[in-house]
Amino acid sequence: PKEAFVTMDRNGDGAWDFREFVAGSRLFTTPLDDAEAMYAFKGFDADDDHRITTDEFDGILNIGHFFQTPAAVAAASAFVKKP
Repeated sequence: PKEAFVTMDRNGDGAWDFREFVAGSRLFTTPLDDAEAMYAFKGFDADDDHRITTDEFDGILNIGHFFQTPAAVAAASAFVKKP
């Protein structure tokens, strides 16, 4: 997951904006269409700041479900080893 995040973070700021997410999702084995990309992006963006951070990404992957509260994402992302 870390490599995927870094690959999709084209500007290297440690977060994905919607354009980066859409561009990265086009590389999936089965690319997301625009509606799927919007749904997934909103599902990862727990604090609704229009960016997906590594903590949001890791937290949602650990929880296994989109549309979590920021507190749930923070707790779940704490279990991921940070470099």
